[in-house]
Amino acid sequence: MAATTNTISVTNDSAAPEQAVPVDLTLSGTYAGSNPAYIEAVVRPAGGLGCQASYLEDVSTLGSEDTTIVAPGGTSVSAMNYSVGTNFKPPTPGSYQVCAWLSQNPDGSLPLAGPATVSLTARGPQVSQLVVTAPKTLTPNVPFQISYLMQSDQQLNLLSVIAKAGAAPCAPAYEQQAHPVTTVFGNGRQQVFGGPITTMASVTERLEGVGQADSREDRGDQSLTDRCLGGDGSRSVTPGRRGVKTPPRGARVTRGAPRCRT
Repeated sequence: MAATTNTISVTNDSAAPEQAVPVDLTLSGTYAGSNPAYIEAVVRPAGGLGCQASYLEDVSTLGSEDTTIVAPGGTSVSAMNYSVGTNFKPPTPGSYQVCAWLSQNPDGSLPLAGPATVSLTARGPQVSQLVVTAPKTLTPNVPFQISYLMQSDQQLNLLSVIAKAGAAPCAPAYEQQAHPVTTVFGNGRQQVFGGPITTMASVTERLEGVGQADSREDRGDQSLTDRCLGGDGSRSVTPGRRGVKTPPRGARVTRGAPRCRT
């Protein structure tokens, strides 16, 4: 029978890691000692330095880049075979590196095994549907309804403004949208989750020109989906002498290459 050695490994148990959703990890291995040993683990954005020889060396070398997910002295093992679960929430989409050690001392010094490492890529929140529609014909100074059909896999903020078309395209983020605009939904006003669900908004515009409505679902400062109601593909209709210009009926939004469709 082979002698037990000290080992540690780390595995990612989440099939599709996602921003702000706990990513499950398993730290497992073997331990040959009689006194308790200790597990430490950190996570940081991938692409920089590799895992260092010990937890103490890693955090002293990488500093604020490291986020501790298993702190020194907090998780001990004494069995020959051990398995410990933990998790972390990726703060932003992107690639991450997890480092783990088995140490003799509770301060993260004197490593017995490791570093073990695993890399993973977290996607952004998934918005499978965002469709914005408005009436084809509008009357100045008369309220009209804008409909938002949405579906998402986590709680997000719906942000929407109306701006005059032709001056500038929709900004990549709500905070970067040029003024003047009419705010339909601002930060924290309308939250969405699950679906498909439909949200209605009543808006009154003077309609001095063709309207462009920029709508997006947002988590924090990250714009997830957006496009316009109107925009570059807007059509103008002039009934009689009133010169009322109207946006198209609506636009279906897809991630990657959004476009307006009349």
